[in-house]
Amino acid sequence: MFDFEKKPHGVLEPKPQKGAYIFREPKGDPDMLFFADHEGLMFVLKAAAILSVQGYTARVVSMDDAEAFGRQPESYRKEVFSDTIPVVFGYASDKETEKRFRAYSDFVYSGEMDYEEFARKALDEIKRNWV
Repeated sequence: MFDFEKKPHGVLEPKPQKGAYIFREPKGDPDMLFFADHEGLMFVLKAAAILSVQGYTARVVSMDDAEAFGRQPESYRKEVFSDTIPVVFGYASDKETEKRFRAYSDFVYSGEMDYEEFARKALDEIKRNWV
């Protein structure tokens, strides 16, 4: 399974040397995956909250070091970025990080939008994938 230590109250404790880890996992299968660096994590959590009100669920991944994550075994990378999740959107705090994140999704944005627009773009892509 994931390389976490389970705390008594059920919070997953990440091991940061992995470069990326699941920050929040919804109940059931996620409809989408949002990932962000540390500075963008609240941004994608807000976008996920907007979509959850509409009945969509998102796995949220914290990716603080894309290069370290890329060096992890493929099995770990697939646990975090599952092939079964149809839509993957990333948010980076700056243009340089955005370039590194492009290895994980065609849909990566940086400061040019707010979280509501990010959620709308994700919703549009989900609807395209479900048609």
